[in-house]
Amino acid sequence: MNSSQRQKKERETIIIALFFLLIGDMFLLEESRFYHFSLGFIAFLLANITYSYLLYRSAHNEVKKSIPFLIIVVIYFLVVYYLIYDKIQGNFIPVTVYLFAVLNMMQSACLRHKVVNNKSFYLVFTGALLFMISQNIFAINMFYKPVPYKDILIILFYGLSQLLIVQGILVEQKKFRRF
Repeated sequence: MNSSQRQKKERETIIIALFFLLIGDMFLLEESRFYHFSLGFIAFLLANITYSYLLYRSAHNEVKKSIPFLIIVVIYFLVVYYLIYDKIQGNFIPVTVYLFAVLNMMQSACLRHKVVNNKSFYLVFTGALLFMISQNIFAINMFYKPVPYKDILIILFYGLSQLLIVQGILVEQKKFRRF
């Protein structure tokens, strides 16, 4: 309802990302079946890719500006990967692809700095960071060891992340348009 001022393509892209997240949520509610996990995993991967596409539409191509941030995020992911590596077994390729998709979304959020208004940048960037944290809590819980209060932490970070990302996109004012 609040997106009527946004371009139709942006509104549709947000709805597609949220739809993939809804589908992923529905499949991941059932923890006991492998195919449920796989379908949920694919849906979340598609949501990350969809968000990345949307965020790159208002991002600088100057990747060197995001290098310090990317170094921090890569170190963070290497630590997470180190923790879960022994238990991902047959899921090595899907987990690696997924981690790169999350990194890509974080980079697209970071590259919006000084391209969009500050409020939009910080809302989306914080939302992307919280989304990454919720996904990593899930991965650590699944592949490393149980995380205390995992359900509360995951839903708290996940819910806030989606609220902040969508709100940030709604208040976005671009200084220039790439497409």
